[in-house]
Amino acid sequence: PPWRPGLSACLNRPTRLYHLPSLWEAAGGGAGGEEAGGGAGGEEAAAPAAKAAPARCLTPSLYFAHMPRLSPDGRTLAFAAREGEFRSHSAGFELRTMAWPPPEAGHGSATLVPIVRGFPAATDGSSFAGLFGFHDELASLAWLDEATLVFHSVAGATKSTFTVAATGGGEATGRGEATGGGEA
Repeated sequence: PPWRPGLSACLNRPTRLYHLPSLWEAAGGGAGGEEAGGGAGGEEAAAPAAKAAPARCLTPSLYFAHMPRLSPDGRTLAFAAREGEFRSHSAGFELRTMAWPPPEAGHGSATLVPIVRGFPAATDGSSFAGLFGFHDELASLAWLDEATLVFHSVAGATKSTFTVAATGGGEATGRGEATGGGEA
């Protein structure tokens, strides 16, 4: 087979997000956020033998789903995504969210920030050009609080920091100083 360097060299590889229910429950992330163990009178209840459940693909309709981030309250998963293949080492991405833990039926995710088509009037970081970049920009995705995500994106030769409300709207706003000088 041909040598494929994988995601370390090129993001244009099919990636999916999976859920391992038995692992999640063993770590104390059961339905409703209740913790594993704990019995009456402060005694630990004997943990039932965990039934190994198969991994469930959460993003079967997406070509690319990467860098998942769980919100501080544990109720929302955010991640970078793209429905189809792209022709370069990087491209524009969507920012998507889904309820956590995922429902038993359905794998729905909602597009929070869509792919931006075309270029903005200014590429100096002063206006949002979409979620673009490579590993560093996608890895920058983080939660400021339960309702706000922050991420870096590249426009021209400028890397800027943006925030977006996780409850919808999809309008990213810039905060802080854009850094230029070819850091893209």
